[in-house]
Amino acid sequence: MITTLTTQQKTFTVIGSLLALLLAALDSTIVSSAGPVIQQKLEINSAFYTLITTAYLVGEVVTLPIYGKMGDIFGRRRVLLIGIVLFLIGSMLCGISNSAITLIVSRLIQGLGAGALINTCFAVIADIFPPSERGKYQGIFGATFGMSSVVGPLLGGWLTDTFGWQSIFFVNLPIGLIALAFIASKMPELRFGNPNGKIDWLGVFWLAVFVFPLLLALSFGSSNPIANELSFAWLSIEILGLFALSVVGLIAFIVTELRVQEPILELRLFRNQTFTIANLGSFVFGGVFLGAIIFLPVFMVNVVGLSATNSGLTILPLSFGIVLGNIVSGALASRLGSVKGILIGAGVLCVIGYLLLGTTLSAQSSTLELTWKMVLLGFGLGPAIPLFTLAVQSAVEPSRIGEATGANGFFRQIGLTIGLAVLGSVFADGITKELQPRLEAATAALPANLKAQFANTGSGGGKGASVTKFEPETIKREIATNLELQKTLVTAAIQNGDIKAIATLMADQNTPPETKERFAQGSIQNQISQVFKVQRDLTTRAIQNADQKAINTLLKDQNTSSEIKTRFANGSIQSQIATGFNAQLKAIEAVISSRSPQAWQGLLNDSRLPEQLRIGLQRIPFQALGAPQTLSAIKTQLETAQKIAIKTATQTALTSALDGLERGEVSAIKTATRSALEAALNGLNQAQVLAFKSIDQVGIALKDGFTLAISKMFQIAVLIALLGCFITIFLPKVILRDEQPGAAH
Repeated sequence: MITTLTTQQKTFTVIGSLLALLLAALDSTIVSSAGPVIQQKLEINSAFYTLITTAYLVGEVVTLPIYGKMGDIFGRRRVLLIGIVLFLIGSMLCGISNSAITLIVSRLIQGLGAGALINTCFAVIADIFPPSERGKYQGIFGATFGMSSVVGPLLGGWLTDTFGWQSIFFVNLPIGLIALAFIASKMPELRFGNPNGKIDWLGVFWLAVFVFPLLLALSFGSSNPIANELSFAWLSIEILGLFALSVVGLIAFIVTELRVQEPILELRLFRNQTFTIANLGSFVFGGVFLGAIIFLPVFMVNVVGLSATNSGLTILPLSFGIVLGNIVSGALASRLGSVKGILIGAGVLCVIGYLLLGTTLSAQSSTLELTWKMVLLGFGLGPAIPLFTLAVQSAVEPSRIGEATGANGFFRQIGLTIGLAVLGSVFADGITKELQPRLEAATAALPANLKAQFANTGSGGGKGASVTKFEPETIKREIATNLELQKTLVTAAIQNGDIKAIATLMADQNTPPETKERFAQGSIQNQISQVFKVQRDLTTRAIQNADQKAINTLLKDQNTSSEIKTRFANGSIQSQIATGFNAQLKAIEAVISSRSPQAWQGLLNDSRLPEQLRIGLQRIPFQALGAPQTLSAIKTQLETAQKIAIKTATQTALTSALDGLERGEVSAIKTATRSALEAALNGLNQAQVLAFKSIDQVGIALKDGFTLAISKMFQIAVLIALLGCFITIFLPKVILRDEQPGAAH
């Protein structure tokens, strides 16, 4: 049954519905660009970050079938107004949120409203236009939905940068109020179901039990779980538990729907081949819809080298292809009166598009090269949204159009979520296998402190990867700046023994280990001074006190000068002088015993004889040498001379040794600081050369790794799209005739 409306009513209804659909579709993706800013401003823990999107998705998906049933019973206008109000309340609450909890709850409210908007807007077309005209309008609505998926991140980024993250939610208010005005003033009720019908609330509960844990599992499951985040391995007890709970909910939902008189989703509709195949097709093609939209920007940033914003702009050809595919396919469906051939053709284009991307993508691919491939892929992706919806609506009686549209939207959104999880996991697995080994090889020669800077480069979780651009020149400038600062600090630390510079180097995690080890005991000057201080102490004890332990230490120490070692080679100075005087005493005794004048005269002329002793001996007459008191007097003179010699020798030796140590210390500090500074600066220069080389290698590794990982993901998308084409072959030929709006052949 088609409601007869005036042209003005139809126009206002379509405009209001389009604005409402635009709101819901945009908010599915607009938050992605503002997400990091919101996380920072609201200090949201990484563990709760994904819930910002998941909460919206849960509210939307769970309510799609519910609003479809409600629209059939209570009328599209009422449901659409409720949905817009809920959505606007949620948007306002999101904009004024000051914590993670309030934002997540507000996003859930938004999602509850979005479910009404997405479902009802597509159902309205079937209510106000005959089957022969629905195609072109479904194409326009499908184009709006598809375009929003691409434009959302761009608009979100621009609004966040220009007006702040709150603006991405507040911008909904004027658009929503305009849509509210159009719908409230001009749109009829559009009610075709049983006005006395009831909502199966038990079925609603079991549907929520089915969908909620399923979406949580798909959101938190990951091939590479990230620490400190709600991220778990696919086979972890947490994810398997959520899947198990979802299965329980699904079984309970099916049992409930089979028993109640007015189910949310009439399961007997699945006996209708058109209804079943169209929903299955929506599910499968939904699985590849976001593949290019999400991962091509990753390629453009990490491989082509564009900024995040510009990478979003470069996929506008994809958006153009989706919009064009929607509009053209809708118009063709209206003209030809059939959708099957168009859907198969679009599916083939989708397969070709993904096949081209999966097999020809390379690190040298340019934006220009990708443009026509994106248009081709978009042209293949676009028709799936409006034409499968059109097929489903054409397969049921008018009183169940809302229910059927809700089911189709439900299967499409579940397909989107599961497809993104599958493709994201394939991508993450590709990153692990293709990128990480290349990064490890590229950074293998780097010292640990520089290698740590690349530890998380290109890492991604199970759903995708960071789209932060790898900018080698920026990193090189940062490293060069840091190394120049290190050179300044090292120069001050080595040349001047600057304690502050040493402390800064020791505290800096980027300081090479060998530099830290060099200053572990303080400045070089202080370390050398400590060595020479020990040497001075040992030398003083060895010379003044004849400390044998000190002498032995000096002789064994490699830092002791050769002069000092020579000085103590025959023992202490005191022992050496005593040995000399003992030898002289024996010589004197031998001369006295010989009673030879010549020997006596030779003794007096011996240059080794101390001068004071020589003078004393000269005073002794030769004839008195044999007297006992003479020998005693000579010994006394020898002892006195020995004491004087030891005192003089130790003072002279100590002064000479300490002067030598002082000169040695100055020379050692000068030599050590010069060689240490030269070695340190050469090491830093070599580290810079090595780092720059590794950065270039990391850039190549990133490009190759990302290209291979994304190519593998696109190749899996080819298989999914082929499955969609195969399924579509079994779609009955839907004839869009005005006299048989619900016919399926």
